[in-house]
Amino acid sequence: MTQSVGVNYQLISTAQEAVALISRIPEVASMAIDTEFVRVRTFFPLPGLVQLQLDNQQFLILPECLTDGLATALLSQPKEWVVHAGFEDVEVFYDLAPELSPVFFDTQIAGGLLGMKPAMSLQALVEQEMQVHIEKNHARTDWLKRPLQPDELAYAAEDVVYLGQIAERFKTRLAEHGRLEWLYEDCRCLLTYQPPEPEQRYLSFGDAWRLNDRDLALFAQLTRWRDETAIENNLARNFVISDRQLFSVVQQGIRHRKGLFDLGIHPKSVRQFGQGLLEQLEAVQYDSQPLIRPDQPLSKAEQKLLSTVKKQVVRSANELSVDPQVVMSKRYSVVLYRAIIKAQAEKGVVLEELLPEYLLGWRFDQVVKPCVSIIKQELESL
Repeated sequence: MTQSVGVNYQLISTAQEAVALISRIPEVASMAIDTEFVRVRTFFPLPGLVQLQLDNQQFLILPECLTDGLATALLSQPKEWVVHAGFEDVEVFYDLAPELSPVFFDTQIAGGLLGMKPAMSLQALVEQEMQVHIEKNHARTDWLKRPLQPDELAYAAEDVVYLGQIAERFKTRLAEHGRLEWLYEDCRCLLTYQPPEPEQRYLSFGDAWRLNDRDLALFAQLTRWRDETAIENNLARNFVISDRQLFSVVQQGIRHRKGLFDLGIHPKSVRQFGQGLLEQLEAVQYDSQPLIRPDQPLSKAEQKLLSTVKKQVVRSANELSVDPQVVMSKRYSVVLYRAIIKAQAEKGVVLEELLPEYLLGWRFDQVVKPCVSIIKQELESL
């Protein structure tokens, strides 16, 4: 194991330098890319740095220099982007340039398909593949501060130094195993940015199913208002009013300012957003069209059924020599189970129409079909 040494990089801090860099991108087949961002109190991540590797050269781009459409010119390039655990970076990319059009190659996803731990860190991956140890002593850096120090910039540059080499190795191995297309399928599914949907937020709160239809409609309206308010002010949801607090407002029938304080909502939030919340409570309208009901927790019988499904997932994973989480996580097992229940209850509905794309690619033959058979057999015996 060798210690990573100093990394050479070029800092891009002006629009003129950014233009020169962007002009080089059409000449390369792929590029490694990463971001550093801050997301403590904000709804959206605040980009602090964009790291890029082209032809074994590292570039560190200050986002503030990507003015007048330069962010779009940089990030809408139809290239293959090599990333690691890129699900968080995608939101940063989208915020900088909504017209994204890359093909992603995620080395974390690729590692999982090659039998490695499904959520291996970049540091662990570099150590395993390159026998190089990279330090992670600036993980808590405030990437929005200026100027960034040389050791902080060098630390950030290391995040893209080895990505290209690792990606090439992984491509070869994936192709040998017939899994290269599996990788691109998973990247398309997992690295597609999903904009927030305030009108659907109520469905993600675990206890929402406990509410009757009338209270659920109120809760849905409040969570929609809160999300729209959070987006408008770029504040994290809990810095406006949390889901749990809104749920308590509905359950307890609170309609006055004092009740908001009594719930433990932060005084600053009450002062800034309390009036808006009370106005929502006064103006609530109950649509004659019923809302989609949130799913109830699984019963003990259903949990037992899914334990049988898990055994099949483990068998499929063993056959493929990968971690079971790579084949199908518990979350997707539940999605599959509920889709089968719905398909059986509604005439003319085809199961595949209810499944997310993630379960319709290579997984469909490898694990979904045998799991469907098991679930249907188990349902017949209930």
